[in-house]
Amino acid sequence: MGSTHEFSVKEEVANSVTHGIGMLLSIAGLVILIVYSTLYGTVWHIVSFTLFGGTMVLLYTSSTLLHSLPKGRAKTFLKY
Repeated sequence: MGSTHEFSVKEEVANSVTHGIGMLLSIAGLVILIVYSTLYGTVWHIVSFTLFGGTMVLLYTSSTLLHSLPKGRAKTFLKY
């Protein structure tokens, strides 16, 4: 594989913080989506909103972990 961009320590910290905020907001969004789909939607709304919100949480959680870990096997695993 080709080489990827190496982030500086400041960039990694900034990415960790902003993606951590994104993770928290995606958790809040997931809760809102589930509540509203349960109250006003069908089973399809509940399933699709839960999948969408769940993948957003997964995306930001894995990205936060990727940027907060030091170089090593765990970071390489998350990168690819």
